[in-house]
Amino acid sequence: MFNKCKKGDYGYLKAYRREKLIISLILAAMIAFIIVSMLLLFGDTGRVLIVFAILLTLPFAKFFIAWIVCAKFTPLTTEEYDRLTDMLGEKDNNISGLKFDMVISQYEGMKFYQSICVKNGKIAALVLSKDYGILKKEYKTWIEKAVADSKYNYPITIFNDIDSYAKKVKSISTPNDKTALIDKHILEKITTTCV
Repeated sequence: MFNKCKKGDYGYLKAYRREKLIISLILAAMIAFIIVSMLLLFGDTGRVLIVFAILLTLPFAKFFIAWIVCAKFTPLTTEEYDRLTDMLGEKDNNISGLKFDMVISQYEGMKFYQSICVKNGKIAALVLSKDYGILKKEYKTWIEKAVADSKYNYPITIFNDIDSYAKKVKSISTPNDKTALIDKHILEKITTTCV
């Protein structure tokens, strides 16, 4: 609705959170308006109009919870993004297979990846999280689950610093047409599991 960034573009998570917060605030204002106007007009909330306020609580909860869940994730700063794209020699998401602000959602919860690159049969991911050391294997497993039903077995490497991630992405050679098509398919599978 408001979000001009596509899933995987730099700034997507910020735009996604802003959209969810704005919709939540609008719905909360509508609920409050209905309740206050009923109190002012009728002196109580025991009228049929309260049903509208009650019905608005479900979409409010949905959007507010989406905002709460994603509020804890920290995307790359503009400086980090510029540094990464400068190291790769590309700008404006022109790097084939490189995505940013990826929140993989599964039944167990959510994992945030600052960047994921699928290129020439390899997957590299950047995770700048405090719990990286403890959960490194889990971050890798979540990507494996996202592409589990694919017949292709891509090696996954997780990095926790921008320099080594950029070095790895830059070292991956340009794929041929067939491999590029498979890479695109794998990247779409990962993207569909993201919020």
